Amino acid sequence: MTSNSNHFKKLLLPLAVSATLAACGGGGGGGGSSASTTVGGGTNKGIIKGGIVNAYAFAVKDDGTIDKGTMVATETTTDSKGKYTLTLNSNYQEGDAIYIEITAADGTVMVCDLVNCDIGTTTYAFGQDYPLDKDTFSMSAVLPKATKGEGVSVNVTPLTNAAAALAAKSVHEEDIDPSSAASISNGKVANALGIPGGSIISQGIVDLTDPESVNAADADTLSYNLKAAAVVQAGKGTGTVEDALSNFTEQFSDIGLAKNDGGSPDANLTLAEIFAAADQILDKVDDNEEVNAGEGSALKQSGSDIGAEKTVAENSEDTTPSQGEAPTDIELTGLPATKAFVRQIRNLANANISTTKGQDNFADEAQLVSDTIDGEAEATTFVLALGMEALGEAVAFLEENKGDEPQSLEDYEYLDQNTGLTVVVNFNKDTEELKLEIADAKVSFTSVDEYEVITSSDPEVSDSEPVGQKAVAAEPTTEPVEVTLSLTAHNQSVLDIDDQGDNLPDDQEDGTSYTAQSTANIDFALFGSSTAGDTSFEITENSVLSGSLVYNEDYEYYENDDEHGRIQKGDVTATDLKAKLEASLTNGDAKFVGSFEISLGDAKFVYDESTNDQHVASEVEDDGWQTTGIDDVIKHNLTANDLSIVLSGEFSNASDSLLATLSLSASNFYEECTYTETDNWDGKDDAETSECSEETESKFVSASVSLIFTLNLDGVDDDAEVKLSGMRTGLEDGTLDIDLSYNGNSLSLDFDSEKDTTTETTTEDENETTRIISRSFTVTNHNGVKLVLTETYDEEDNGTVTGKISHGGEQYATVDEEGIVRYTDETFESAL
Repeated sequence: MTSNSNHFKKLLLPLAVSATLAACGGGGGGGGSSASTTVGGGTNKGIIKGGIVNAYAFAVKDDGTIDKGTMVATETTTDSKGKYTLTLNSNYQEGDAIYIEITAADGTVMVCDLVNCDIGTTTYAFGQDYPLDKDTFSMSAVLPKATKGEGVSVNVTPLTNAAAALAAKSVHEEDIDPSSAASISNGKVANALGIPGGSIISQGIVDLTDPESVNAADADTLSYNLKAAAVVQAGKGTGTVEDALSNFTEQFSDIGLAKNDGGSPDANLTLAEIFAAADQILDKVDDNEEVNAGEGSALKQSGSDIGAEKTVAENSEDTTPSQGEAPTDIELTGLPATKAFVRQIRNLANANISTTKGQDNFADEAQLVSDTIDGEAEATTFVLALGMEALGEAVAFLEENKGDEPQSLEDYEYLDQNTGLTVVVNFNKDTEELKLEIADAKVSFTSVDEYEVITSSDPEVSDSEPVGQKAVAAEPTTEPVEVTLSLTAHNQSVLDIDDQGDNLPDDQEDGTSYTAQSTANIDFALFGSSTAGDTSFEITENSVLSGSLVYNEDYEYYENDDEHGRIQKGDVTATDLKAKLEASLTNGDAKFVGSFEISLGDAKFVYDESTNDQHVASEVEDDGWQTTGIDDVIKHNLTANDLSIVLSGEFSNASDSLLATLSLSASNFYEECTYTETDNWDGKDDAETSECSEETESKFVSASVSLIFTLNLDGVDDDAEVKLSGMRTGLEDGTLDIDLSYNGNSLSLDFDSEKDTTTETTTEDENETTRIISRSFTVTNHNGVKLVLTETYDEEDNGTVTGKISHGGEQYATVDEEGIVRYTDETFESAL
């Protein structure tokens, strides 16, 4: 029994570790239990008001069209929220599939949830009512089966419409049972579009134009609704909503969707285009100030997820259209679905997810990434960053010294005061290209951000007798490595520099002051490389850097009989900074090839510096003063918002490779620091202080992250795709979702640290207090079977794991701490 318990806990290990690192909204619904069977739900393309709703026994005529001869419910209409309810009549045969159709009549409108909706020359903006054409509009869904006396939810969207068309085609061309065709088609569409949970007809409906509806939804539900709108947005062009809906449905039922067009655009939609359109719609949602779109919000997480999916689709080499895959057990419900879920968990365990071999698999891929970015890769990126600093300085120098004619720049040297490294810059006025180089330099690491730098014009510089500037006194922890930089930048930047601060006289008078403002619109196209030892970073010619900077400064000098000094205040504001690098990083045998995109919506650095020199008269000193003490005070704060980083590509070495995409967004960064230094002529009472603010429960960096990568599993035909989505929702809180997709199957884990509970018990003598912590994980598969695992442990990590398994809201099994699953039919088995 102990062995089973240990194995059961091992099954959770990879998920629990990931959850520790991370440190339903919307939705129409059917009625509850009643004597009659009700079918209810919502309609969304966007929200459809006054739509005509009918339900038919799902059957297909010989010509492939839907047979609407058997109505299984009385016609109804959608309300102002797009919801409807149907009560099935005696024509319905229990277990049969149902075809639900929404059509338009005079006065039927759709809330425009696209960037805009057009009819001829008339444009309907996001959130406005768009009149649907009663002659051409139709949207449907197929329900595999219903049980008499139970309510069911069927939400109708462009995605369910595509599934209904695919199901009808399967019945007509392949003679598949209608109920099976409905289940399989719904599963295929979910798989093709990356919809977790397997079923698309039970996904919640969100009015993307309504802040209340958006704020109440979770990230998965928002992603579903954004994608449902995006398939129309991406295919609309200058046409109508009705045409775009029809075209998408026809394409999917015929051939499906390719990830991208392979560089040869045609009339067919691709996943990359759909996800890009979802990004556009998300921007419209975000424009409403009442929408909670900040870091830690479901909308932000949804945007991060879709951004990662877009990057994966754009970079994929697979350009073959696909209608998706459906799991083999997708038609199961209730107890059979529950038992199939347990088999799925067991098969994954045997496929090395939870075994030592599986942990080694994860470890090998993590090591592959680590080998690529560790060691001398740090020196390589450091040298590249130094080159970018030199580029900015050189462009500013050219602007400050320009005359009536553009000038060349020969062997301009940028010396980094912290390290002693010198970047040599040359500018060709004819080509407007700047070339930057570092040669004959070596770097020794001591610790993070500390370097011993050795520079010399002599390439035979001795390692044992270094020359040049030493940035820190610490002993180096690595042998010196040679570093080089060769960077070419085509400059289209526009600068306006106020150089008053550079033209102050040496002998300033009391009251000397100025107010200056400089601006820069940055626009560079660049390519080149940096190296450190065996590591190289190559940047291709497709790389760009852009953004805007504004620099303000106020300066004042004061002087009297007792003291003199300066007060310098200013700020630097950056907006819309963007960098896109197509690059490769080679570190020995390990290599990364791919793209790196970073953007920063806004950042501001504010500084306040003052220097005060106390003095007495002196006939010896040239300026007539003898300094008796110096007080320096430096204050600065930095704020940054809307940071986005997307990294996508392939990590590889001689024996392994890993395709991965990382999408990170962060906001609310704030740091405030104060540095003071007091020096007295006699050395007494000298002091230095340094204090920086720290994060608090009310002021912390909020972030969303999505990571998508492939994983090889034993016994699985195709590579599995793993998607991790996480949010930091508090100082020490976060959420984590892990979605695993393979061969049409899916498994999702959800974790929210804010739902952890802690119970304290104190002994009678009150000398000992025991804290018991309870943590829950939810695991859901493609059939909607849900396992809620509860882990209870004390401060010494002694604890148990138990669980409950349900489907459709009804519990069918429990899992005890030994990993034994006990079903409601009184059978049992081990989870592994």
